[in-house]
Amino acid sequence: MTRKPSGSFSFERLNNEIRGYLAEVTTDQNVTRALRKIQAAERKVAKITKSMTRAALDRAAKAGFEIHDGVVREPQPAATPGAEAAPTHSVLSATDAELEQAHNIQKKLLPGKLPSLPGLDIATFSRFSRDVGGDYFDFIPLRNGCCALVVADVSGKGVPAAMVMVMFRSILRMVAANDHSPVDTLGHTNRLVQRDLLRGMFITAIYAVIDPKNRKIHLVNAGHNPPLIWRPRLTGTRAISIKGPAIGLLPTGKFDEAIRQKTLPVEQGDCLCFYTDGATEAKNLLGEDLGHRALARALRQAGNQSAKQQVDALVAAIDDHQEDAPQHDDITLVVVRVE
Repeated sequence: MTRKPSGSFSFERLNNEIRGYLAEVTTDQNVTRALRKIQAAERKVAKITKSMTRAALDRAAKAGFEIHDGVVREPQPAATPGAEAAPTHSVLSATDAELEQAHNIQKKLLPGKLPSLPGLDIATFSRFSRDVGGDYFDFIPLRNGCCALVVADVSGKGVPAAMVMVMFRSILRMVAANDHSPVDTLGHTNRLVQRDLLRGMFITAIYAVIDPKNRKIHLVNAGHNPPLIWRPRLTGTRAISIKGPAIGLLPTGKFDEAIRQKTLPVEQGDCLCFYTDGATEAKNLLGEDLGHRALARALRQAGNQSAKQQVDALVAAIDDHQEDAPQHDDITLVVVRVE
């Protein structure tokens, strides 16, 4: 957020001064009417000021300046003609090549083909903020026609987060193959992952077992953003209330005691959106987050469309909000629509 200059004009101070003055010279009714006009003017000026600031930041971004949370930084000066160029080391080239290789490997670990589940339409989107990242989603086939869906986010960014994500993926898939309940799956995963996590690192995850035959979804939340659901017969989009501790933060016993499972019967037309916080915390040039309400609104407005169209609408809402601001965090979206 941008800070007001210390000498900036205060509508609140003016409001109080005028209130005292009007109270002396007129009736209470006129005081209220006058204050409403002042408040309306304040809102209008604030809106204009925000629009002007946004336009200025947009021009600065297009001119090559660096923008971070509403703060403008000078671009790095170009090298002076004739000046001696900095030496290029083979280590730098190797690092770039290794990062590109890591990016390609990590992309291959994400599902290249979506599962075909009867009565369900599924679409996904994933975009890292760097070459590699800590977001992860997956579909794991289970017995009796069920399928596990996981959306996870490793704390931090870049290579360290990517390494933890790969470890988490391997352990989770190994545990899930034993067909444990969702609660037991995350419990066992927490026990195996925790011992290898660096101090201060953790993983948030939603683990959902989709049962298309019985039209149910069994959910466990390990410190992650609650999924959103839009249901045609109801008004609005709501978050599915289910909470739990993040993986790696609590000892095994306390984690197992705190984790809970929720079974959600689904109906025709239901749309569920699983996402990482990079979606709701996408920032514009002013440093303002998109927020849960805007993401929920975009899901509701596209609710009658296909899962792919819904994902496209969600991505458009995120990109429209970000404008020319840099992406601060990895973004992952998974939409499941019941047909």
